[in-house]
Amino acid sequence: MSLPVLFTPAAVSELIEAEDWHEAQMPGLGVQFRIALDRAVASIAEQPHRFPVVFQDVVRRALLRRFPYGLYFCIEPDADLAASFCGFGCGDRRPVRATCLIPALR
Repeated sequence: MSLPVLFTPAAVSELIEAEDWHEAQMPGLGVQFRIALDRAVASIAEQPHRFPVVFQDVVRRALLRRFPYGLYFCIEPDADLAASFCGFGCGDRRPVRATCLIPALR
């Protein structure tokens, strides 16, 4: 059974910015990025516990195929959802900003 997945406003902004950037680099690349993103989100909705914990014993990371990005999320055990996204990171950049991490950990 697949459960809903929620995004923080900060994560949504970062995802849109990344999709737009890829599309500007090469037409169609933004669409490919979005497909990879949608597949990662679907995997998280189906099996959120399969992804490794990478920060503060609660934040997990799902890597996107073909793109150097990770989706950072927290599983919400008391809610009817698989995860809430608290950040989005590229390569070696710091994975999450404090402003988007704090609401997800409450």
